Amino acid sequence: MDLIKVALHLHVAAGAIALSSMLIPILSRKGGVSHRWLGWVFVLGMAVICTTALLVSGEAIRQAQNAHDRDFPIFLFCLSIFTGGLLSIGVRALRTKQRTERSRSAWDLGLGGLSLLAATTALVYGLERDRSVFVGFGFVAVPLCSVQLRYWLRAPQSKVHHILQHIVGMLGSCIAGLIAFTVINGHRFGLPRSAGVLWATPALVRGPVVVGWLIVTWRRSEKSTRIVLQASP
Repeated sequence: MDLIKVALHLHVAAGAIALSSMLIPILSRKGGVSHRWLGWVFVLGMAVICTTALLVSGEAIRQAQNAHDRDFPIFLFCLSIFTGGLLSIGVRALRTKQRTERSRSAWDLGLGGLSLLAATTALVYGLERDRSVFVGFGFVAVPLCSVQLRYWLRAPQSKVHHILQHIVGMLGSCIAGLIAFTVINGHRFGLPRSAGVLWATPALVRGPVVVGWLIVTWRRSEKSTRIVLQASP
């Protein structure tokens, strides 16, 4: 069995694990045992998904006979890098929560820059070849990657900076994983891979959850800060 077939089998197995474990960390008590342990299960599963997707899609790009055949693997290649960036910042934001200045980590800055490059490449490719899926992905991914890279390039601007980035990273990688799953399996429902509903539905369903969660976290932080200031002599 060659490397690509092994990667494909690992990809499917990790996908099943990640998709089946993603809801419990979201719904369980934050910081609790279930949230932390199953959160790590999701992270490791998604890490395997991203790595194997890069191998499989990279090989598909290499073997493509024409530009049309390269569209889908290029999209998955860019999406895998983007998802890996989200996953990384979701973990690293908590690991570096005591940070008081700009990050000097080659991993954080390098992956942040690579994610932005992948998102920009997808956008430019979509505009040049008139591919709406690439354009839609790029218009969402480029600003998000820019914000994340900026997060590492300057000192934290909020007391809950690590929590906000953790939420965006984890839920964002959930959405990206679901987008890949629906795009890959859309043909089972008679939909072409280029159908906008396949990549838009996960974002439209979970996007408001991310925004709502961020607003609640921010307001709680502001309320706690006011209470501390009022109690101070």
